Amino acid sequence: VSQGLQAPPKPAAPVPAPPIVTPLRELKLGEYKSSVAFGTESSFVDAGLSLARSFRVGWGPNGLLAHCGKLCGLSEPKAHASSTVTVERMTVLSGDADVEASRASKLFEIQLQITDIETDDDGVPVAVPKPDVRFGDYCKMFESEDRSMEASLWRLGAALFDPIDIQLKDDVSYDIRKTVEGLRYKTSLSDWLEKTVEPSVKRDLALQDHASGARRAFTMLTGHQVEQATETALNTGDLNLAMLISQAGGNDVFKSFLVTQLEQWKEGEMNSFMDPAYWNVVALLAGLHQTPVRSTGSRAAPDRDLFASLDWKRVFGLHLWYGTSLEDSHEAALQQALTTAPGLKPRPWYEEEPPKSQRLWKVASKAGTEDGLFQLIRLPMEPALQLDVVLSPRGFSPSPLDYRLPWHLYILLAVVLRQRDFGDRAEIGRGNMEDQDEMDNAPLGTSVLAQSVTLSYASQLESIGEKEKALFVLLHLEQAEGRTIAIKQLLTRHAGEWDADLLTGKLCIPATWIAEANGIRAQYEQDVFQAYQFFLDGGQQQLAHNIALNDLAPEVVIRGDPEVLKTLFLNFTPSEISGWYNTGNLYLQYAKCVTMIPKLLAVFTKDGNAEPDAVQRAELERLAQAVPQLLENLPKMFEYRNDLRQRICLAEMLSQLLRLVPPLRMYGIAIRSNFSSSMLPEQARLQHVQSSSRERLFRALEVATSA
Repeated sequence: VSQGLQAPPKPAAPVPAPPIVTPLRELKLGEYKSSVAFGTESSFVDAGLSLARSFRVGWGPNGLLAHCGKLCGLSEPKAHASSTVTVERMTVLSGDADVEASRASKLFEIQLQITDIETDDDGVPVAVPKPDVRFGDYCKMFESEDRSMEASLWRLGAALFDPIDIQLKDDVSYDIRKTVEGLRYKTSLSDWLEKTVEPSVKRDLALQDHASGARRAFTMLTGHQVEQATETALNTGDLNLAMLISQAGGNDVFKSFLVTQLEQWKEGEMNSFMDPAYWNVVALLAGLHQTPVRSTGSRAAPDRDLFASLDWKRVFGLHLWYGTSLEDSHEAALQQALTTAPGLKPRPWYEEEPPKSQRLWKVASKAGTEDGLFQLIRLPMEPALQLDVVLSPRGFSPSPLDYRLPWHLYILLAVVLRQRDFGDRAEIGRGNMEDQDEMDNAPLGTSVLAQSVTLSYASQLESIGEKEKALFVLLHLEQAEGRTIAIKQLLTRHAGEWDADLLTGKLCIPATWIAEANGIRAQYEQDVFQAYQFFLDGGQQQLAHNIALNDLAPEVVIRGDPEVLKTLFLNFTPSEISGWYNTGNLYLQYAKCVTMIPKLLAVFTKDGNAEPDAVQRAELERLAQAVPQLLENLPKMFEYRNDLRQRICLAEMLSQLLRLVPPLRMYGIAIRSNFSSSMLPEQARLQHVQSSSRERLFRALEVATSA
């Protein structure tokens, strides 16, 4: 009987794939008159509205949220806003931190193996996934019996996007090759569906121990368990039903016979006396034949819905296995499912079976949340479908802030496979490319949404204590400038907690970045000398110079240690310091003057009236000329003298310089200074007045003698 109903399949002409059209994503700034802030600039009660960005809600690290007012959902009554800033820690993920960390580590074991970390042209480390990465690499993490959502996700990706060896010779035509390839992909998707819905089928069968054989057979057929359904029909003694089930998914001739049989039963009103499950089995084998409700007749026929109480995966499976022919693609099966079952709701796993150990979110949405698996299946059949929709966090996790799976999928689909991308991706120079391989290897443009997904996932990892993994994720940021800023900020937040060997070795983080982060941390903890050393090691000479100028140098001057002062400022490259000659150079010249001038002057008195050599004399005169310049310029360096320590430092420096003036004049080196003596302490001020008076007297006598 089976052979009599079979007919040779009709060859189908391959349909060319439609061109991928990426819709333009227009971003424009709305008019101020249409914003909610218009006309409320003077509203002091609601600072968040009147002061706009200054008082907006802001996220901090580790789930910290700063806001003014009260957090409420869209359906809750509006709370009265206030100007009090509240900082609280929000629940970011659905599971506990240790559980989420374990889930992240499982994926990172694979991600680290398939990623190379290099240094780009700007000297910034960047993570580059290997081009041969596939979904199958992630499937190896799970046992073959694992039917969890995450295992099903990676297996689905492998069935849809991983390359398949169709084992055809090179001389086979392109049309035949594409047809065979489509059939192989459809088979892979069918195998995935069978394994994914198997737990649901087992659960339903466990509740049907006392049900009829036809009812149990129908349940088995919803999971494409044709052999088991045939055995069930045989065990109940229904040979006719077993024969029909054995031909499940037959050609159009077989299905047309069954449709005719259903119509005859309907005309004879036999359906009113039949087991609804028996009718459903025949209708399923007939290609999901739906019989409308009969409104006439002596006996009302029950309304039989083949898809009642079935989840979206089994509804899709029914159309894939029984509702379409062999040559039809899985895209056609999905489109048929959406058309014939308009009430089909692809709810995510946590709505179908709410987990007991995880937190759930209530998010107001008119369209509802669709399963991420469903969106992934749609991706090959809808060329205009972008990752903005497919990678919504709520499609994979109860938490709308969980970007773990969306980020890994983005790396595979957009960066490695180039299957699809975010809608705001800017294309760089692809308009003149004709070769597909050339387009696939072309550099990606900038995408704000892609950057946002990466930053969100890094923040998520940081919130559960996985800072090294967060840094690895940040290495995938596309722009070197943004990547540098994000990594340095993360290093700073956890300064002193890093494994330097791991960072500089495996992750290629420059040691200067780590030192700079440690310097910022030391400066925050007011350990200024440690911060100074870290900034020098980190190549941040300007920051180190600022610390030496404002914090370290005044202390050293007051302590009277010019050698240490010289050491502080000899470490700098003048071209790297802004305003060097009016700041740090003055300290350096001061230290040289107060240390070298006394030593050179001592040469005059060491051997009576012995004269120093020409080199020493030239050096002494050079330093002597620097003294009046220092006396004039040092007060300008301390323009804002609100700091008592800096005022004392300035007075000490001026006093030490003035002590050098009389000995220099004694040996015929003229020094003229022009500064206010009010900046000196009383004793130095008296010395300065006496020295100035003596100089004027000697100058007057010299003039009178020469006359």
